[in-house]
Amino acid sequence: MNLKGDWQQALDILGSIDTKYISKNPIDICYYNCLLFASLFSEKFDEAVNLFMSNMKMFTPNTNNKNLNGMIKTNLAALEYFTGDVEESKKMLSDLIKGDLQGYYRLIALYLLGMVYLKDGDVEMSDKYFDDAIAVGGETFLPNKIKGIKSKM
Repeated sequence: MNLKGDWQQALDILGSIDTKYISKNPIDICYYNCLLFASLFSEKFDEAVNLFMSNMKMFTPNTNNKNLNGMIKTNLAALEYFTGDVEESKKMLSDLIKGDLQGYYRLIALYLLGMVYLKDGDVEMSDKYFDDAIAVGGETFLPNKIKGIKSKM
């Protein structure tokens, strides 16, 4: 996953991989989920939806692998958010952060919940989730992005 936010570079690297040997093992599932995530965050929504629709088996939560499951569920919630189903995204993200979602995917869920509440006009809740995301964000691209959003609130 691209932790610095250079989505075009991530898309270029992922696009250079020959997918003819990809199956449903964890590495291949990560490939498709990273490609979906980079497409969403680079605002290539049509490509993201097409990727999802043509490779649905790669986005089926896997209960045997907690980290993989967290990645898939976070990406599905992000897909809902970026393609306009904000209420479904809000429900999915809330469920994820109530669970044991950790690390980078928790950060993304907190950020997206902040965006959902901001879109709903609830600045107080948005600010809470943004602060939580900044606390988790570390050296990723999101804390600075969030600070920029908060400065305009």
